[in-house]
Amino acid sequence: MSDPEFRMDSLPGEVFKLARDLRNAMDRELVDYGLTTQQATVLVMARVHGEGGIGHLAEPLGTDTAGLTRLIDRLEAKGLVARRNSDRDRRAVVIELTPAGEELIPHLTSAFRRVHQRLLEAMPESHVEQFRAMVNRLREKAQA
Repeated sequence: MSDPEFRMDSLPGEVFKLARDLRNAMDRELVDYGLTTQQATVLVMARVHGEGGIGHLAEPLGTDTAGLTRLIDRLEAKGLVARRNSDRDRRAVVIELTPAGEELIPHLTSAFRRVHQRLLEAMPESHVEQFRAMVNRLREKAQA
């Protein structure tokens, strides 16, 4: 804490590198499906959240509404999702998985699970919980 100068071996630098390494590991798992980590996440979240609309997807993906729209455009072009108006709110747009998108879900969840297991193998659960708590505190501070 005594050195306010930003260095890549500082805590923020290490967090940036971890995020990059995780995304790269995930992208390697997904290469055979022609998807990026963000695209796969959209598919899985659309499957889980269903009728919830797309507005809630941007923040967990680390993007804004325009970025989310581009992601959905790409998935739609690949024939994995379709847009439609919400039955509950005609102003809202809902994305639905196509049969091709549904078919990918078990493969995508397995890919996420493999990366997660590799990341946490040999780490005691208590360390994982401590890390989760620290990350949550750091995120709160970063958003303040």
